[in-house]
Amino acid sequence: MANDFTITTITDRRRDGREIWSTWMVGARNVFGAVGQNTRSRLFVAVVKGTAPDVVLDMDQNGIIDETDLALMGAAVISNVEKRDFTINGF
Repeated sequence: MANDFTITTITDRRRDGREIWSTWMVGARNVFGAVGQNTRSRLFVAVVKGTAPDVVLDMDQNGIIDETDLALMGAAVISNVEKRDFTINGF
């Protein structure tokens, strides 16, 4: 995520968890979609054992990036998986 957002940081470090904030600065160029078009997107978050891949590929070619694709890439998911749908404004 760090390459796609203006600021990405870990905050609120507790024994039972961490909080990660990723933010675009107002006016920063949109790296997703096309200018003038809203882009449907999904945030997919999982912790894997060892080093996470730089890019998760659609290994089963079903059009959805998920924990199955991570497993097919050889990554072992060791956390709960969170998925959130949102729309990026294309201004």
